[in-house]
Amino acid sequence: MDPADVTRRQFVRAAAVAAVTVVLSAMAGAAAGSASTSAAGLSSGTIPSPGATRKRGTSPGVSGGSTGGAGSAGTPIARLDSIPIGGAIGFQDPQAGPAILVRTGQRQVAAYSRVCTHAGCLVGYDRQAEMIVCPCHGAEFDPRNGAQVVAGPAPTPLPSVGVTVGPTGEVVARD
Repeated sequence: MDPADVTRRQFVRAAAVAAVTVVLSAMAGAAAGSASTSAAGLSSGTIPSPGATRKRGTSPGVSGGSTGGAGSAGTPIARLDSIPIGGAIGFQDPQAGPAILVRTGQRQVAAYSRVCTHAGCLVGYDRQAEMIVCPCHGAEFDPRNGAQVVAGPAPTPLPSVGVTVGPTGEVVARD
């Protein structure tokens, strides 16, 4: 057997393994992204998390949202009537990337980056506990209090995302 053939064979085999790895990684990433949205309960409202049985109060300090007036320019996210009070949805903010919108009251919302400030995992929402939670290391953030850290290793709150609630109940991300 010629050493050049072995090298070529090894090269082709390694290239094939690398290509398969890239494809599988991309598929796993895509599945994890869509799975994390549904597993994170952004549509359904719950995910398992440490301390999820704790019920949070309804402090008026809502950061990242407002009840702005007519003509708010921005990217439409959702209508209030599609999100129950205490529920949340995930969305893609044009500037912040993956984000979460939590409906905290009749016409109040709060929006934050979904990227955990500890290790960069995508956070979800535990509707029962009314907490934004990180599935990787258990960090919990209070959406009614500026996404302040209430548990876990995260060093800082989640960054807020600017949103506005229009007079018809449409929530838009500010451009």
